[in-house]
Amino acid sequence: MKIKTILAFVFVGYMLTQHCFAQTDSAKVIAIRLYAAHIDSLIENEDRNIRRSIEEGSVSKETVLTEESDKGIIRSRTVVDKGGMSIETYFNVRSDTIYKALYHDTIDKNYYETYYYCNNKLVAANVMVKDDAGNFPVLQGREEYYANSTVTIRSGTGFISNYNNTRLSLSLHDRGNEYLKKELAIKKH
Repeated sequence: MKIKTILAFVFVGYMLTQHCFAQTDSAKVIAIRLYAAHIDSLIENEDRNIRRSIEEGSVSKETVLTEESDKGIIRSRTVVDKGGMSIETYFNVRSDTIYKALYHDTIDKNYYETYYYCNNKLVAANVMVKDDAGNFPVLQGREEYYANSTVTIRSGTGFISNYNNTRLSLSLHDRGNEYLKKELAIKKH
């Protein structure tokens, strides 16, 4: 079983590094999804060649709400939501190659950003908002795939609920690359 996993990783890695994709976007997306699934499998099986760092803390978000009464009086108030956050980063033993970064916070719902890297280049990103219920259904989400860490291959948004979260509109590409630069700078020191 390990040999099949290693061969699959080598094949997908070769495809990603040599840019030997078929000419269709769907083949590129499939190759990136296979790579991401392989990284997740190594993490889940606690592969000894993958290290993890965790950063935890608290976060808050301020929202200014304005209300107009029947008499035309406008009132505004600031609502502060607080919650916890964590950032998990998965990298190789030498700490010079990052494979995956996962940001999670609980300000108002369970909010996740996930980034996948191959050869320290962003290849996939997704953002999701999940409900606080026990089964954690996805309320909203978006995923993107990149070629050469710059071109969006595919981007989709799923709206399973009318829940509105403006944080879903962030640039996953910019945030994923900023996070990569920050983590590599930390790992060098």
